[in-house]
Amino acid sequence: MQDYYSRYLPQISLAVFIPLLILITVFPINWEAGTILLNTESLIPLFIVLVGMGCR
Repeated sequence: MQDYYSRYLPQISLAVFIPLLILITVFPINWEAGTILLNTESLIPLFIVLVGMGCR
């Protein structure tokens, strides 16, 4: 359980917040690029699931 709380949970929070911070930063500068990032960021969880299934 120590590895779960010390390594896994912080990485999950970074995986969620870093793309959101990038989106928040890019959207006011260029709304077209922000829209593209918004559409492609929704695919990230799908790819995480596919990689996890491949590792199994």
